Amino acid sequence: MFALNLCAAALTWIIPAGQYDRAMNAALGKKTPVPGTYQTVDSNPQGILEALRAPIAGFYDPATYAANAIDVSLFVLIIGGFLGW
Repeated sequence: MFALNLCAAALTWIIPAGQYDRAMNAALGKKTPVPGTYQTVDSNPQGILEALRAPIAGFYDPATYAANAIDVSLFVLIIGGFLGW
């Protein structure tokens, strides 16, 4: 997993960044990409420090301390420990 994370961080230096414009889709009830509107944007290359912090940032947002997936992760660890004694 760590090697994949480093590989993804390295690819941010090689692959150009881009995005589609989004429009509200009434059928889905959310914004969806509009075909043919792809445009390149300023890239945000990730360094080694960001790659090391990425797993932690997946659990909670370090800037706001808002929990993202830490409650689910801890639940899975507790259940796994209970079943595996």
